[in-house]
Amino acid sequence: MVLENIRPVPTIQVSPSEPLFDESLHIRVSGFRAGQRVSLRTRTRDYFGRLLTSRGDFVADDAGTVDLSKQAPTAGTYHGIDAMGLFWSEMLDDTATANPDLAWQLGTPLTTELFVEDEDGTVASTTLARRFRAPGVTSEEVRDHGLRGVLFLPPGAGPHPAAIVLTGSVGGLAWAEGGLLASHGFAALALAYFNYADLPPTLADIPLEYFGRAVGWLRKRADIRGPGLAVIGTSRGAELALLLGATFPDVTAVVAYVPSHVCWGPVGGAPGQAAWTQAGQAVATMPTPPISLAPAPGVTFRATPVFLSLLEDSIAEADAAIAVERISGPVLLISGEDDQLWPSALMAGRVMDRLAMKGHSFASSHLRYLNAGHLIGIPNMWTRVPALPHPINGVVYETGGSPDQNAYASADSWAKMLGFLPSWAENNK
Repeated sequence: MVLENIRPVPTIQVSPSEPLFDESLHIRVSGFRAGQRVSLRTRTRDYFGRLLTSRGDFVADDAGTVDLSKQAPTAGTYHGIDAMGLFWSEMLDDTATANPDLAWQLGTPLTTELFVEDEDGTVASTTLARRFRAPGVTSEEVRDHGLRGVLFLPPGAGPHPAAIVLTGSVGGLAWAEGGLLASHGFAALALAYFNYADLPPTLADIPLEYFGRAVGWLRKRADIRGPGLAVIGTSRGAELALLLGATFPDVTAVVAYVPSHVCWGPVGGAPGQAAWTQAGQAVATMPTPPISLAPAPGVTFRATPVFLSLLEDSIAEADAAIAVERISGPVLLISGEDDQLWPSALMAGRVMDRLAMKGHSFASSHLRYLNAGHLIGIPNMWTRVPALPHPINGVVYETGGSPDQNAYASADSWAKMLGFLPSWAENNK
């Protein structure tokens, strides 16, 4: 027997073995010859049962290994050294048929198959399940006082610092953010306000009193630590988060992803409706770009220029401005300078300008990401999404940013948000 001709068995090492979705993985494959070409590819089914795939081609190092945290692919769906590049760069496989029976069920771990290939084909494989809640995190459906949502609680009796988490103009429930925040020690109420269960189907005439009830309901719970709560929102949900902070003194911290400094009109509502109401009266808003400006069905719409033109009306802008100086705590703003859905960097900048001009006394900051677009949020989520069809109005909106910079912005801002919240909570006693 010639022992030197025996080939090692290729192996895959992944840590941690049961990761949270927002964690970075350490993936290392070994058992190859120095300089050998090795490919890694993934397969994931999304919540529609559609297949997403990614690929990276590598050259094994002198030890015959490929380490995604240290090596860049020579070709593939992403470039540069990025431990999570194979995951955020997954793309829809147009050649594969959607299979609803294999669809990812919201609230469950997202499963990804990982394959390792050399010139002989697939030589190793494994399946990764990334979770949206840590062991011990519990959830309960909320239907008290007309509220609709899910409360995620960290392990232990508490009391826990708490946040309300809001979606944007698509409505529904921010269940993924809620589960992950609870995994990091925060009670999180993923609060729906339209397009969910028996709530209104559109973002129109939503009463601010609904959110006031949610704040009061949380503060009365023995497992929630006061005196104040944080509110976290994205896009129209970020507009709402700032508005709630300006309206309710018990909101003592706001995190606003790709926000607006003004209130905009309804999404999908009838003529004469506003987005928000208070005491039965419409909250002053800017006019929302009409659907008639969108191109033909299936053609992407770059809406930012339209929003910029509407903001040239300084009188309407002043009337619709959110009084952010009334927020009783710190504010964290996150924006992409290449946001093509609306000008979030400019609008977040105007929030900061108003906070400074009005003498807001709490520490606030604005994270601006140069080549990122509108899709900044949970890290490691798919970013090769140049346009999205809106489920309410059907318009296909261009979102902006490059895939790698959207991924970077999400990872960096999420980490900084997870630093911002404990700092706020420490002072919220």
